Amino acid sequence: MNNVLTLAHELGHAFHNHAMKPVNGLNKQYPLSIAETASTFSEMIIVEAVVEEVVV
Repeated sequence: MNNVLTLAHELGHAFHNHAMKPVNGLNKQYPLSIAETASTFSEMIIVEAVVEEVVV
């Protein structure tokens, strides 16, 4: 499960990077808290799916 969450976390970073692609390079600087938002969200999608599977 830890490996799956790590993969989800890194895929969140990849999604965020992809979403920022059209933004001008000078405007791509953002704080760590923003960089971690998409990653944490991706992890939570996996956790919710696992919890739903176990509880149901």
